[in-house]
Order: sequence, then C-alpha cells, then structure tokens
Amino acid sequence: MKTIRLVVLAVLWTGASFFAAPVGGVTTKKKVELVFKTEEAEKAFEEAKKVFMEKKYDEARKLLSVAQKGAKNRAAKAAVRQYVTGLKGLKDLLLLERKIDSNGGWVYENAQRKYLVYYTNPAGKLFRNLIADLEKEERKLVTKVENFESSGPYSVRFGKTFVNKVKDPQFVVEGEHSLRWECKNRKSLALKITRGPRDWSSYAYLGLWLYEAKGKGSELYVMVANRRPPSKRKLSRLIQRSFNGFQGKIPPHSGWKFVTLPLNSGKGLRRVGKGDLKNVDFIQFQLPTVRRFLAYFDNIVLV
Repeated sequence: MKTIRLVVLAVLWTGASFFAAPVGGVTTKKKVELVFKTEEAEKAFEEAKKVFMEKKYDEARKLLSVAQKGAKNRAAKAAVRQYVTGLKGLKDLLLLERKIDSNGGWVYENAQRKYLVYYTNPAGKLFRNLIADLEKEERKLVTKVENFESSGPYSVRFGKTFVNKVKDPQFVVEGEHSLRWECKNRKSLALKITRGPRDWSSYAYLGLWLYEAKGKGSELYVMVANRRPPSKRKLSRLIQRSFNGFQGKIPPHSGWKFVTLPLNSGKGLRRVGKGDLKNVDFIQFQLPTVRRFLAYFDNIVLV
C-alpha cells in the first residue's frame, strides 16, 4: 500500500491530569510528521477535524474510525486519538446545548465543569466557545462581578497581586489575568470584592474559578454583605457590628475548580439577619484564622 506522509504543526499537550497542567492548556508547538497507510485515511482525518469543530458527531465518528485504522506512525496515532477521545466531550456538549433555552444557568455551570474534563482534547475548545457564547451581554444570563482584565483595588501589602497569563499560564483560566491571594498575617486575612450589581434577586447562583495550592487548603468563608442605610447621625456600636446579608463556606480542594454557591436554596449562601438580595454591597472571602493560605481567583460571575 502507498504510504502517505503529512507534515503538520501538532499540538503536544502537557500533563495527563487537570490539576497537573494549566486550564488554558500550555502547549508546545513542534513540527512532526503524521504518517498514514493510505490517502483515504489521510483525507478522512482532515475531514474529521473539520466536521468535529462543526459539531457533526456521527460524521466525525465514522471518519475518525477510518483515520484510526489508517494511522501508521506514533504521531499520527496520537493525533487521531486526541479527536477520538474528544468524541465523548462532543456528545456531552450537544446534550447541554439542547437545554440552553430552558435552563441556561444550569448549562453554564455544567459547561464550566465539563471544560475541566475535556480541556486537553479538541472538545475543550468547543466548551470554551459555548461558555463565551453564554457570557454574551445580549443573553442577559451571566454578569461578571469582577473583570480581571483591569486592575482592581488590591495591594501586595495585603497579599493581593495580579497574575499574567504569559508568565504563569497555569494560574489563569480566562483572559489574560487572575488574582492571587496569599495570607501571611492578619492584614491579609480577607479578600473583598466590590465590583458587581446591587440587585442579585434575579440570579440563581454566584460562581467563580478558584485555585487552591495543594497542601495549603483551608475552609473559606464567603460573606455577601448588604448596604447599610445612609445616616447623618453616628451609628451605635451594635449596629456597626451587625451583619445583614448572606454567608456560606467553600471546602478546601487542590488545583482549579469552578465553585457555585446557590442564592435561594439555602444550600450555598444562607440568609443572616435581614439579608436582602436586592441590596448587595460587597462580597468578602474570609479565612477563619490567620494561617498560611494561597489561592487564585478568576472570572467571578452571577448566573
């Protein structure tokens, strides 16, 4: 049989597990030669890649079957295997897309979590595209509480710094930046987020990408505080200390995780005092005690 040789730029993904490699998928581009046994197998693979990205599951599966049988060298087999592995992700994606109109918030949450599973194969790009589509302003489904593309009111003095994707891609999920929070002393015990809408009553949950360093995890308290009514007179100490809003906890974990905190079920954030979702002032992430803690935050959203 005639051996067909095809030279391409193959993307070599680093790391087999999600927590061992960046979400963004750090890649090393290397020129490799894909060798197929027949011209039919070569053409099948090229067409399979195209229809895969067009989300044509049945066509992609059939073409990849031909390409897989015809792959000759290790590079070709590995390249085809990436797409074969991604077929399950493509099927999951198509199932989610059917639910967008009826339950967009649920689809958004699951698309984020499925992205964790499939980011190392071509299905990851499709999930990333789906997430970006759901975040479009015209859909009115997702509101970003904090946009890490621009600098916020954070200081190195209090353990908060911005991380650049170019230098540390493993610590950035979306865009070009994430926020690094390191607790070393009482001055860096909390992280306060003030950018966000005042009225949360139409949202189902608060979501965020959170990375915790392995071995340094700690239960994290979440407080959503209500605005205090303006007053010309000095408030009493009791009123100053009172807290009206919502509270919850995030259990420790290792690596990146998309965390969701439901707003109305009582399972995520529970009401404290006269908590009112129509009158939110700020969010605060708080450690229970001063201890060594390191975490990265990205894409904090209301859904």
